[in-house]
Amino acid sequence: MLIERVDSVHPVRTFNPIGAGTGFHNSAAGKAWLAALPESEFTQFLATPLDHTTPNTITDPAAIAQQVHQARANGYAINLAENRAGVRAIGSAVVNAEGQPIATVSISMPDSRFEESRVPEWGAMVRETAQAITNDYAI
Repeated sequence: MLIERVDSVHPVRTFNPIGAGTGFHNSAAGKAWLAALPESEFTQFLATPLDHTTPNTITDPAAIAQQVHQARANGYAINLAENRAGVRAIGSAVVNAEGQPIATVSISMPDSRFEESRVPEWGAMVRETAQAITNDYAI
């Protein structure tokens, strides 16, 4: 569930109302959450049916597992119009002292502003922000 947002200064932007929720398998925030779960919990999640929300939504458990393992390696997850058509996002998990996910940080943008070459830069931004929140939470 979305609890806070900072709106873009661009006239064409993505928008989610406070309180909105998204799927774990089709959003950057959700995949980041899954990446922070212990493997046994993630495997349990993959056993549930996954709904198809856009033509880009991935519902194959093996493909989701590959994305989540890549997110674990990178420290951030990517959504390429899998949750909403025309919207791409990058997210990273905030974890508690036990390493369990408690929140996520993500950025989203319209397809028109998404530049694949900038994914590592944006990924570093969300990863570092999530880590800073994690560090503050642990104090």
